[in-house]
Amino acid sequence: YTLTQANLVIEDGRKAVGLAGIMGGAGDSIHPDTVSIYLECACFDPTRIRQSARAVGLRSEASYRFERGTDPALVPLALERAASLILATAGGRIPYPVQFLESVTLQTAALSFKQTALQRIAGCAIPAQETERILKALDFEILGESTSIANELGVCWELKPPYYRRDVRRSADVAEEVLRIWGYDRIPIPPAHRYRNDFPLESNRPVWQERIADWLSARGFSEFMGLSFVSQEEFQAIEPNLNRAVRVLGPVNEQIPLLRPSLLLSGLRHLAHNLNRRQTSVLCYEFGRAYLRHPEKDEYEEQESLCLMVTGLQHPETWYRPEQAVDLPYLNGQVQDLLQFCTGGTGTANTAGRPVDPALLRLYDIKQPVYFAVLPWTDWIPTVQSPVPAFRDIPKFPAMRRDLALVLPISTPYRKLEEVARQEGGPYLESLQLFDVYSGKGLPEAHISYAIGLTFRHPEQTLTDAQIEETIQAMLVTFEKSLGARLRR
Repeated sequence: YTLTQANLVIEDGRKAVGLAGIMGGAGDSIHPDTVSIYLECACFDPTRIRQSARAVGLRSEASYRFERGTDPALVPLALERAASLILATAGGRIPYPVQFLESVTLQTAALSFKQTALQRIAGCAIPAQETERILKALDFEILGESTSIANELGVCWELKPPYYRRDVRRSADVAEEVLRIWGYDRIPIPPAHRYRNDFPLESNRPVWQERIADWLSARGFSEFMGLSFVSQEEFQAIEPNLNRAVRVLGPVNEQIPLLRPSLLLSGLRHLAHNLNRRQTSVLCYEFGRAYLRHPEKDEYEEQESLCLMVTGLQHPETWYRPEQAVDLPYLNGQVQDLLQFCTGGTGTANTAGRPVDPALLRLYDIKQPVYFAVLPWTDWIPTVQSPVPAFRDIPKFPAMRRDLALVLPISTPYRKLEEVARQEGGPYLESLQLFDVYSGKGLPEAHISYAIGLTFRHPEQTLTDAQIEETIQAMLVTFEKSLGARLRR
């Protein structure tokens, strides 16, 4: 590795022996013939460690921890623990005492915390003595406190959070810590809890995305979720003008710093991964977004679409069906069928499938034909929004069930039987379930028997047998008059 000013190192007075907070050097590692070990323990600045790790492109367990902040108070404890583990495992002795060198005095900023602020957040009063006890137990240093003359503002504390609690930066953070220990269950709930029930109408896109995914999966397609990042070479294979690329600030990987201009690129990367593992027949799809920049207007375009991609055989190899390779008519047929599914047969597709350019296939080292289609699926789905959800209280009274086995002409559809039952069942008929169908011995010719379960429930009282029996008798009379149905004996 080539070190720069961004790298923080551990050195022995002559040379660097390790990257601080990242990894030690090979020349100073422990070997089977090592007899003396010098232990060094430090707490490093998270920003410096992250800059150093990015500069050399090296990540380690140590850098992961230091980048997220460590407690300086644990440095001597960690050193003692490491020494004790070495002594317990390999033996030896400690010939020199621990030397503690503090290069920077670590301080945390003080903040003010008012009792009234805690009361406003909690919605109830917490005694000042209890608040102080909790703060001290959490290692908060109380620098001082003051009380207003009129005692209207309550106590105001000047606090200094412990250094290891870097997330505590404001009064609301302190209130959260106090309430966490005091107990959220002790916060009273107002008897008249107000809430809004005017739920906004939501788009039905998630529902239709799930339906389309199920439809494609039932036809043998597999869903994949590719990365949205691409390299400069991949981008220019689709869009030669690099000024239209959307660059990522601080990319995770420097080799893929751009957002994809088309779902085709992530699909080809996924396809190449499968082909390299001898999965030569792939039918796949991906929901996602593509990104482009318009430099003349300094605007960005984000387009949501569905990408279908096919290669290899239409169906798995079988003994009863000849092999048939995918082609453009096959893919276009899938697109048309999907359009009919989404629009109910009323839509037309302006987008057709196409073969992938051979030059683009060579970029991913793909040696067989690939066909794809990028579809604006959000333009196909119905625009009707989901209704406002309705809620009912959990029933407080028990349900009563009655089972009826009815014999009626086989020409009478079951649907009519259910319609009559629901009509005559009244407002307390909660559910109706068909649990048995029988025809044959014991029944008149051209007749069938349906056994249905009727569940009744009253929202405000327990129904009596007399009430249920009255409803059942009225239902049987209507069954016989309108459908010619009678009870099966």
